[in-house]
Amino acid sequence: MWKDHNKWCCGSFMSSYTNIYRKWGQSWPKYRKSLTASIKQLSIGSYKSERNESSEEGILDDVDINELEDQNNSNIPSWLKICYLDKGYFKRPDFRETLYWCSIDLTKYYPSIKMDVLEEQIIKHCSITKDSSAARLISTLLDFKVNYENYSDDELEVMSLKEKNFHALPTGLIVGGWLANIYLLDLDKGIDQKLKSNNGIIHFRYVDDHTFVSDDFDNLLKWVHEYIVGLNTLDLSINDDKIQPAIPGINGFVFQEYLKNGREYIQSGVFRHRLLAKFKIDNTFDIQNSLNDIRKNTRIDPKYPSPLMTLTLQKVSHFAYKSKAYVSK
Repeated sequence: MWKDHNKWCCGSFMSSYTNIYRKWGQSWPKYRKSLTASIKQLSIGSYKSERNESSEEGILDDVDINELEDQNNSNIPSWLKICYLDKGYFKRPDFRETLYWCSIDLTKYYPSIKMDVLEEQIIKHCSITKDSSAARLISTLLDFKVNYENYSDDELEVMSLKEKNFHALPTGLIVGGWLANIYLLDLDKGIDQKLKSNNGIIHFRYVDDHTFVSDDFDNLLKWVHEYIVGLNTLDLSINDDKIQPAIPGINGFVFQEYLKNGREYIQSGVFRHRLLAKFKIDNTFDIQNSLNDIRKNTRIDPKYPSPLMTLTLQKVSHFAYKSKAYVSK
């Protein structure tokens, strides 16, 4: 069941509104196009003088223009539109040739979802009475039974099921992505409110895959850190190995710890002691120099945001490979 133009419809999910359900191969390219157009809008800002006209025309290609036209399509519900593509959304008066970006993934997101919290979220956001038959139905539907027979203890341990108490969201469900999104809905709404007072940031989320772009390096790191703090309140953590851009060595470690623990922590004596012990460096190491190097690594050209495009191709290729391997089995 879904709502289309203020009318409730019932039927196969494949017949639902195209922006409510899309296969991964369809939704990820749409995500990429919207992200790319948003990045270019951020770089343009509100600077519309004649001398900048050529810069604006040069930065937007046909795909970007189509995304902007879709934004103005009256047939698309407002809740499916992207605020970053609204004309005049970015208030900064000057054109920026350099932006800064970062991407994070969550660690074992689906297995980390607490079903009792998910149940509360669905009941809350669907305005369902807790003791109603609808609430009891939701509780029953979210009670996933696992057959532990014919598995050894070692096999169950590999699958993190040794205690035989599975209470998480299974992967592979048709509605899995929707349920996973509901789980973060309160956090998403908080982000919507914060964006109203922070006009220099782009924050995209595709289930557990997050991409951030800003016109200011310090603003980027501060925003991502505060978001990770919000994730931590749900007992969710980021995958250190999937932080992008992937920066090697000591600078990568400083980058990782800044995102997770904030600027004050990486400037503390406790962190310096960890650095000295982990990398066997002397006491002359300068955190500010490290941050300057990280700044260079996070730069992105809005006209050709190649790091993000390369990352997208890697994800598509990885998905295609896994799908092919699954079919071959």
